[in-house]
Amino acid sequence: MGLDGKRLQRSTGETNQSKALAQSIEWEKPYRNGLSEEKSCFNALSILREHRSFLSSGELAKEFRGLYEDVFRVEIEAGTVRRFAESWLKRRESEIRPRSFITYKSIINRFVEFLGKDSDMDLRLLQKEQVLAYRDSVAERLSPRTVNNHIRSLRVLLNDARRDALIDRNPADDVRRLPEGRDSERRAFTPDELRSILALADCEWKGLLLFGLYTGQRLGDVVRLTWANIDVERREIRLMTNKTGRRINVPMMKPLADYLAEIDTPRESTSPLFPNAFERAERYGANGPLSKEFRALLVEAGLVQVGQHERSPRKSPNHGKGRSQRRSSGNLSFHCLRHTATSMMKNSGVSEAVVRDIIGHSSAAVSALYTHIESEPKREALEKMPDITI
Repeated sequence: MGLDGKRLQRSTGETNQSKALAQSIEWEKPYRNGLSEEKSCFNALSILREHRSFLSSGELAKEFRGLYEDVFRVEIEAGTVRRFAESWLKRRESEIRPRSFITYKSIINRFVEFLGKDSDMDLRLLQKEQVLAYRDSVAERLSPRTVNNHIRSLRVLLNDARRDALIDRNPADDVRRLPEGRDSERRAFTPDELRSILALADCEWKGLLLFGLYTGQRLGDVVRLTWANIDVERREIRLMTNKTGRRINVPMMKPLADYLAEIDTPRESTSPLFPNAFERAERYGANGPLSKEFRALLVEAGLVQVGQHERSPRKSPNHGKGRSQRRSSGNLSFHCLRHTATSMMKNSGVSEAVVRDIIGHSSAAVSALYTHIESEPKREALEKMPDITI
C-alpha cells in the first residue's frame, strides 16, 4: 500500500509460493512499522544485499527500486559521477587491502579529474566515449599494461553501479584493452641517460634517482626512507618493502653517502630523507604526483615525448639533441631504475642470487628461502656499478 492508499503490486521473482510470501512480508515490514523514508530505504537496500540473487540481477534490483519509488513518490537518483565515486571509495576502503585501495583511489580520482565539469553530471549519462577518451589520454603517458589496469579499475567501479541498478549498462565494458606486446615492456636506462636526468634534477630528485639506482627499490619505498633506515656506522640502508613486506639490507654506495653528507635536513630518526617528496606522497596517498614529476624530467631530458594532454616543460640548452629512436621510448619510468640496477650488476658478472637479494625480487621464492647473502659480497657487487656522478 502506497502513501496515497493506492495498492501496489510487484513480483518477488520467486517461483516458490512460500518463499515469495516470506519475501513479501520482508518488503512490507518498513511500511507496517511506520519507519521514516530514509530508514525504509536503508532497510530495502539491506534486504537486497542479504539476498545475493537480487544483487546478481540488475533487472530485479531495478524492480525493487521502482517499488520503493512508487510507495514513497520519490525518485532514487543515481547521483553524479563524482558523488558515486566518492561514496564507492569510502565504502570499499574497509573492504580491500590498503595497497589495492590506494591504487583504486588514485585511478578513480584521476578519472574524475579528467572529466572536469562532466564529473558533476548524472552517472546515468556517462558514455563509452568519455571512458575511451580517458584511456587514450592515459596511453600517451603510461604503458599499455598500466592503461589496461586503469580500465579494469573503472569497470569494477561501474559494475557496482550497475549491480545496484544505478545505471543500466557499464560504459567501460565496451572500451577495448590495449595490446601488451614487447613494445610495452620497460627497459633499463643507459649511463648517459641517467647523467642527463641528473643534470636537470633538483637536489631531492637527484637523491631519489641515486637511491633508486643504487638500492634498486621502488619509488614508494625510496621516497619514504627516513634516517632510521640509515645505518651510518655499518654504511647500510635497511628497509621493509611496502609491496612484498620483505626486509632489505643494502650496502650504501659512495654516491649515496656523499649525497647524505651534502643535504641539510633534520637527522632525527623519524625525519624523511626527502621531506618535500615525502609530504606530497603522504598527502595524495600514492606516488602519482611524483611519477608525473619524474616523467617531466624525462621529457625535459628528451628521453620521452610530451603527450597531447601534458604541458611541455621548460627546454634546456641540450633538449632534443642527439635523440635516438630508443631514447624516445614512452615506457621509461622511475621503475626502470630497478631494471637498470639489475642489468648493470648482471652485466658485470654478479650472480643471480646476489642480485635477487639486493633488489628483493620475489621470484624463485624457494631458492630465496635457502639463499643467505653476506654483506661483503653485496658490497662487492654494488662496487661494480659505474659511478654516474663523475
